[in-house]
Amino acid sequence: MIKTVDVDSLFDAYISDYVYKNIGKVKPEEIENKIPELYVKFGKTPLKELDGKTPEEYYKSFSGEELVACLKNHLQTGVAVSDFLCEGIMDSVENEKALLTAIDAEADEEFTLYAMNMLISMNSENCYKRFLEMIVWDYSPVIKELATEHLRDHADGVKEDILS
Repeated sequence: MIKTVDVDSLFDAYISDYVYKNIGKVKPEEIENKIPELYVKFGKTPLKELDGKTPEEYYKSFSGEELVACLKNHLQTGVAVSDFLCEGIMDSVENEKALLTAIDAEADEEFTLYAMNMLISMNSENCYKRFLEMIVWDYSPVIKELATEHLRDHADGVKEDILS
């Protein structure tokens, strides 16, 4: 079963440990510039909180449905959503269906925006019809705007659906 883990706070601890070990050796601005590199290294570090797996491995070991449920749980409980969770979801085209299925009228706005942005990042063509529905149905202006912008950029892919 997938755990809801605040990976960002684990990364903060990882950075703190790095800073402590490098006091006097590395200037603060050098540490700040090195954060992206340290984040990549952190992603390859086994963590006991993730059953001894690295953040990259952990999230890639679950189904799309489990990952999407984990994303929802993170948002509902206020636990920061890590990039590793999002990358785990976007890592497989099979997870696209889980995202599309999870977007419904009852889904909260923040979750819907996460899911839409992931589908956009995945270059999903299967989201076009769903995004059209979001524009017509009772969704928030923010969601309608994102759907409209994306469909505008892919007008050829939705032209037939719009005309019908």
